[in-house]
Amino acid sequence: MLRRKRGVILTSVGLQKFEEARHKFEFRDNFGKRFTLEELSYRTNLDPLTIRKVLNRRKGVDKRTLEALFLGFDSRLCEGCYSTSDPNCRQDWGEAVSVLAFYGRTEELSTLDEWLLKDSCRLVTILGMGGVGKTSLSIKLAELMQDKFDCIVWRSLYDAPPIDTFLGSIIQFLSDEQETEAELPESVSDKISLLLNPLLSLSTKYN
Repeated sequence: MLRRKRGVILTSVGLQKFEEARHKFEFRDNFGKRFTLEELSYRTNLDPLTIRKVLNRRKGVDKRTLEALFLGFDSRLCEGCYSTSDPNCRQDWGEAVSVLAFYGRTEELSTLDEWLLKDSCRLVTILGMGGVGKTSLSIKLAELMQDKFDCIVWRSLYDAPPIDTFLGSIIQFLSDEQETEAELPESVSDKISLLLNPLLSLSTKYN
């Protein structure tokens, strides 16, 4: 489970601006090939792990770090490109994989963004054959939207975790660990009822 964020993070606008600046340099200086973390580090004088943290947008960093990242690609960090980490914005990304090497899917991301924010859909299912990138698409979507919701919880059902364990871990996270494992109800139905209380109280920041 991730700690609450501190510092500032790139907004979806800031991430897009940086990606556009980076792509321009990749085509100019790298034959269109995507820069590695080490190459990004060389251009910005930032540690590769710091760059990974910035691009994942899951933990806050110092504003000067973002300025150095943009400066390395002749771009400027401006208002709207970053936001102050909200201590009330809680995130638990569980087993979510890194999607730094994510390409395309602009149309799909735009459609999902519209469904979730404009149309306020409460449930969206992404279907497709195995290996087409459903997981990466959903993680990228969550990363792009993380500054628009009060809470982000990621769980994988790939290894079919027991329902008791699955529900218990989410309840504990949403309750700020106030609900210990010993205090949780035994029945699945009671756990579901307990889980619904904090979920119903959460709302998007931009209704």
